[in-house]
Amino acid sequence: MHPLPLPEPKAVTALTTVGRELWGLAGGSLFTLAPERPGDITVTRLFPDPNWETQASLAWRDGVLLTLAKDPDHVYGTLGNQIFKVNKATKE
Repeated sequence: MHPLPLPEPKAVTALTTVGRELWGLAGGSLFTLAPERPGDITVTRLFPDPNWETQASLAWRDGVLLTLAKDPDHVYGTLGNQIFKVNKATKE
């Protein structure tokens, strides 16, 4: 088990591999970790957390992360009603 350094994470809604790292979404935050250093988790706030009280169904299907061969420097994702692009190096 590797607890996320987030205040009250409700659900991890996406998880994928990007290079040698795991990237995931929890609420409005992107988190990354290298399997060989699971205690070293980086978190970047992308959006405010969803309102789980009014949108509880989002917890099981809210986030998607993917990479494209045509754009190897970025990861694309969805969260709620947002589409975003994150730089792999800076995670911004």
